[in-house]
Parts: sequence; structure tokens; C-alpha cells
Amino acid sequence: MGLPGEEEDLFEKLEWAHVIGRDLREMLRRMRAFRNILVHEYGHLDDQIVYQMATQGFASFEAFQNAILHFLHKNWGK
Repeated sequence: MGLPGEEEDLFEKLEWAHVIGRDLREMLRRMRAFRNILVHEYGHLDDQIVYQMATQGFASFEAFQNAILHFLHKNWGK
């Protein structure tokens, strides 16, 4: 896959290699953007958006984990 040129390139490289799908790539990109808002603009957060990400975002982490494990098992598993 090569090294990503920028942090943003990571998810595109994973999609290109068929490790994750387009929907998961987009969710991960949104979560990354949300993380940047949390870190850099903490005082200007919308509580409703924070709640939504906190309650719905964990499913994306699990989907990402499953995609990585599936890829590893398919390509290097026994």
C-alpha cells in the first residue's frame, strides 16, 4: 500500500487495497475531522453532535477492527 503522504491519505489507501469499503472510509474521515474539532475548538462544540458521535461512533471503530482482522486473516491467516 505504501506510506500515506498525508494523514488524510491513510483511509484512501485502505479503501484502494480493499481493506475497508467506501462507507467506512467516509465515516472514519468524519470521525477524524470530529477529533480535530474536539482537540482544537473545544470551547465551540455542539453538545448534540458530541452526543451523536459518542453514541454512534463506536460502531465504526468495531467495523474498522473487523475489516482489518478480515483482511489480515484472508491474506495471511491459516
